[in-house]
Amino acid sequence: MISQEKTNPTPRCFLHPNLEAIARCVLCGRFLCPQCRVVFSNRNYCRTCASAFTPTSPPPPYIPPTAPLCPTIPSRIKERVFPYAEWSTGEAIAVFGFSMLIMVFVGVFFAITIGLFSRGPNYSTRSLVILTFIASSIFYSLLLLGISYSIRIRHNLNVRSVMPYNELALKSALHGALLGIPLFASALLIEHIGEKIIGKNQIDILSKSFTKGIGVFEILILFFTIVVLAPICEEIFFRGYLYPAMRNRMDPHPAMILNGAIFAAVHIGDVRSWAIGFIPRFLVGYFVCYLFEKYRTITGPIATHATYNGLILLLASLHL
Repeated sequence: MISQEKTNPTPRCFLHPNLEAIARCVLCGRFLCPQCRVVFSNRNYCRTCASAFTPTSPPPPYIPPTAPLCPTIPSRIKERVFPYAEWSTGEAIAVFGFSMLIMVFVGVFFAITIGLFSRGPNYSTRSLVILTFIASSIFYSLLLLGISYSIRIRHNLNVRSVMPYNELALKSALHGALLGIPLFASALLIEHIGEKIIGKNQIDILSKSFTKGIGVFEILILFFTIVVLAPICEEIFFRGYLYPAMRNRMDPHPAMILNGAIFAAVHIGDVRSWAIGFIPRFLVGYFVCYLFEKYRTITGPIATHATYNGLILLLASLHL
């Protein structure tokens, strides 16, 4: 059996062959580790090449290489912005797909059970809320278990890799909470414009639930589900787990666009909702990726997501 290391060799630094390369000099083509890399005008250079055009602040003296460049190394390498993210985008999608598949089967079972045994005038509303909570809890539990297996078992990493926290966490959370307000306002505007074009369309389960009446119990369950559980679990997956894998393989804006598009796509319930629901959710996904890229902490995306969902719940509870 051929090992993965032989079939897909990892580029090594030309000067420190025991260290993995994270970039490549745009002039001489040498592979560079963090110690040998010099960034100038957002481009990567080795110390020798950098000293040729930065005489006012030359880099440390050049040390001759101790090992030749391996001829089997690919001719081009993409800089790893998140060096700890050793998992692939395909692996992340597989974790999400498996969790979703199991949730669908379990959700159908509970839907049948609730439909057979629920009683009372608020049967449809309460059943829908309980079913949403059960399905969400199962899905998020499976999702977190899949992420944990991928990180700890397959790649022998710490689970905090998908929950980065640094000194900017509080600032990121504040900016994230403030960002959720204009995103919610833009969602209302887009929905209003969409209704003028294609007619009124209730795109959220919340909207359908509140048309039939809802009590305090249902409000509390929905609050925990969509304002606490969903932002934490979904941001751990989409921004903490999926986005770093994408970012290591593409530039920031393509990664943010693709991540936002996937985030929006999995939140659309039916085909008719695409016309109204996709754009607001895409904007949320894109801008929380921007927060994560800027601050490198998960607190900002969680705060944005929680604020956005909380305003949706508040608006629905006020029957506006």
